[in-house]
Amino acid sequence: MIKLSDYIRKENIVCSLGSDLRVSVNTLITSMIKDREPECSLNDFEDKFSDLITIDLKNGFLISHSRRNDLKNIHVGLITFEKKTYYKKMQVKAVFCILVPNNMNRAYLSILAHISRLFSRPKAEEIFSCDNVDNIIDFVKEMEG
Repeated sequence: MIKLSDYIRKENIVCSLGSDLRVSVNTLITSMIKDREPECSLNDFEDKFSDLITIDLKNGFLISHSRRNDLKNIHVGLITFEKKTYYKKMQVKAVFCILVPNNMNRAYLSILAHISRLFSRPKAEEIFSCDNVDNIIDFVKEMEG
């Protein structure tokens, strides 16, 4: 069984001090793949990632995701925001960023499902904040059982 906790790493959970969603996402994506995906061109990645597919889970939670042929591994990161940040006139509290190789359909769908369940939990609004960055992985593992 695929678990989100197998793919999210502590260094990929960040509190953004800025309020520009696109800059925050591109910064996290760059750091997630920089030394781990030698086949990927960072410039090409940032250009394409600006038009990323975004799922609005309501309540201020987003999933930004991309499937690519030039990836070898799954990468998952999370951004929480210290300042008010908006996406389509909605305040954003947190964004999960997911990068998945095109040939890993099952893992991709499973990770999306895990994240949507996490954000629907009553404690999600409290946990997914800059104040709790260190507790997020524990929350993910707890929810996975």
